Amino acid sequence: MRDITVSDNDIRWFKEVGIGDIPLVGGKNASLGEMYRELMPKGIKVPNGFAVTASAYRDMLSEAGAWDAPGRAWHQLDQSQSGHGIEDHPDYPGNGETITARGYRLRR
Repeated sequence: MRDITVSDNDIRWFKEVGIGDIPLVGGKNASLGEMYRELMPKGIKVPNGFAVTASAYRDMLSEAGAWDAPGRAWHQLDQSQSGHGIEDHPDYPGNGETITARGYRLRR
């Protein structure tokens, strides 16, 4: 794996994002942030987590020279694999794990 540069701006904790942050962290992460921020004060326990920003993800794909691999993997998935993430496909670059792990260590 290549060494990916991660900055503090590449990671956002769910407590820092809400539904208005879809362009920054994507829809699922923005929704998780919204749930965390809205439900925790009401006594409903929601574990905090973090999101890799969309720009950091794009940068990771660029640094890895991997823009074509996710597209190829996406088109090769069949309907029986719909429960699996594209990152499980053999053509997908494995650098996502690296950026996530490093980002987590940066934010701790």
